[in-house]
Amino acid sequence: MSDQMARDLIADDGMLLALADGAPPSVDDDALASALVTAVLATPGVVRLEPTLQAALRRLRRDRGAGAGPPGELRLTRRGDVVDVGVDLVTAPDAQARRTAEAVRERLRSQLAASGLRVGALSVSVLSIEAGAVLPAGAVLT
Repeated sequence: MSDQMARDLIADDGMLLALADGAPPSVDDDALASALVTAVLATPGVVRLEPTLQAALRRLRRDRGAGAGPPGELRLTRRGDVVDVGVDLVTAPDAQARRTAEAVRERLRSQLAASGLRVGALSVSVLSIEAGAVLPAGAVLT
């Protein structure tokens, strides 16, 4: 099966699939997604993951038992040991959106490497800047 065929299958049914000729996943998708969400939320300047209509539809489908998927607002697609990640987030008003997005990408890369996986496409979108958000005491923005 070609990579494109696998991507088409994933896009068609929303399931997280590995290539037939790829190695079996070394980390469970739910555990990986949870670790990635934790890494994103620990990034200075990130207020929260932003819910989207697409994520709500994925949750609804998952709740009906139509397929597994990562928890939260994180999009995760695996092709063997290559992982594509997409995340939509909200930043603090005093954080620079571009720097925050770059820091999130770096944390995602580090977490994937620590899990023994290779980085595919990383999509980090800052959908909003939280007006009046207050960072925890002692938090430092970079």
